[in-house]
Amino acid sequence: MNRSFSLFILGGTGDLAKKKLFPALSRLYAKGYLSGLDRVYSLARSKREDWEQVVCRLDAGFGKLCNFLPFDARDWNSYAELGKLIENLKGQELIFFLVLSPSRIQLRSNCAIAAGSRLACSAIWRVST
Repeated sequence: MNRSFSLFILGGTGDLAKKKLFPALSRLYAKGYLSGLDRVYSLARSKREDWEQVVCRLDAGFGKLCNFLPFDARDWNSYAELGKLIENLKGQELIFFLVLSPSRIQLRSNCAIAAGSRLACSAIWRVST
């Protein structure tokens, strides 16, 4: 990607983010495959400390791009804060990766059964501002 972009990971402190997404993104960034990446935003209900444990293990250059935003998909104030942040990113491409429980957001058609009877949802949206 040549254009400046920011990545938003909703569910950014969950197992998928900790074990797969952040390590993979860090390696891609270190190898120069994510040119144009301006910021990575982790949105989660978890505590900031949970997120910091993940980010502190990453490549220092990539880790500096990472930011935490408290976010509860059931709380409209979270969306208002996210909206303010997005307003400041005009001109950038925004990429959203959602890894949320179906009880948190209505994405039933994009859900799959994982690990026993637990449901997991993931979707990717790209938005140009």
